Amino acid sequence: MALYTDPNWKPAVSYEELAIKGWNHGIAEINGENLAFKIEDKLAFEFPLNSVSNCTGQKNEATLEFHSNEDAPVNLVEMRFHMPQDVNAEEEIDRVEEFKKAVMEYAGIVTETDLPLAYFTQLLCATPRGRYDVKVFPTHLSFHGKTYDYKINYRSVDRMFLLSHKDGRHVFFVLSINPPIRQGQTRYPFIVFEFSKEDLVEFDVNMSPELLEKTYDGKIASHHSGPVHEVFSKFLRVLTGKKVTVTGTFVSKQGNQSIDCAYKQAAGFLFPLEKGFVYVHKPPMYIRFEEILSINFERSDLTTRTFDFEIDLKNGQTVTFNSIDKDENNHLIDYVRSKGLNVRNARKTQDIKGRSGGDDFDPYREALKKDAVSDDDEDESEDEDYDVEKDEKKLENSSGSSSESSESEGEEEGDD
Repeated sequence: MALYTDPNWKPAVSYEELAIKGWNHGIAEINGENLAFKIEDKLAFEFPLNSVSNCTGQKNEATLEFHSNEDAPVNLVEMRFHMPQDVNAEEEIDRVEEFKKAVMEYAGIVTETDLPLAYFTQLLCATPRGRYDVKVFPTHLSFHGKTYDYKINYRSVDRMFLLSHKDGRHVFFVLSINPPIRQGQTRYPFIVFEFSKEDLVEFDVNMSPELLEKTYDGKIASHHSGPVHEVFSKFLRVLTGKKVTVTGTFVSKQGNQSIDCAYKQAAGFLFPLEKGFVYVHKPPMYIRFEEILSINFERSDLTTRTFDFEIDLKNGQTVTFNSIDKDENNHLIDYVRSKGLNVRNARKTQDIKGRSGGDDFDPYREALKKDAVSDDDEDESEDEDYDVEKDEKKLENSSGSSSESSESEGEEEGDD
């Protein structure tokens, strides 16, 4: 090969022996814009750092996240390096932090040096929990938190939901993403923002009005002002090209568009929408109607204050939402029947005891009323047994009868 390459190629071709032992411990070196992993001074593998989308460090471990390639059937998503501290070192050096700085210098997120279209500070995330500064770029979102940083391409956004909180002062904005973001071993396929309706924002977009008109067909104005959740959701609706799903026509007994419930002992809210159920927020989930095999109302015919809402999926799994107030039983039954879902044992509350109490009937409340009535009857019977006036009348009658009997006896003796 050297006979051909030496006269025809300008760079000289050198021989390099590769590591073939298969060890997983060695030295990670950053040579320019590439990272090389060597075992006993022999190259094991090498990759360009511009393929890295993010680098995070925690204790003695550094994690590299790579850009996804939708055209490739298999992707390298993540790589981790364990870096123990050198106990013999004179100065304590954070090797993970030094490695992170070196990687991020050439990582594929250098495009963030450009000005973002919009910049939202300290947005509250319920999942993953924390506050993040979010930069809105033409092709992706950039999250910067206290510990973790994320980059989300708009192509990875599947769905978006804007859900009203039951208190009327907050809203949830949910992003469904694929592939999910990671924090250590935990994956987050949903990002849940919690906005206050009272929080306002006003800014100018970092792009000329002419370029905005040409690029986005006038869908993004050069100046924005209003509630943060409205401005933020409008940006993502235009940039992702996906519609934002809002709460549907369902109204609970309390007049809310969600139902208070729990999933595996974690309290949350279940939102019945037009094409599925959304639960926030531990863990967030979206269940489409087309995935549902049947629905079961568990413990709805017992004299308990709550019942369980079980959803059997076509893949064999069962999702159970528990601790739902019995007052929501009839509203939820009417909703699932209106959507044409298969319900196994739906029994309305008024049908349980054969009464016509309507939506206000509660077996638990009726049982308490019965106990109260029985207690009142016992108290009245006890009062009748110990009536003082009746006892006095009885005594007078008995004394009068005894005096009459004594007088009659005296008259009889006188006659004798």
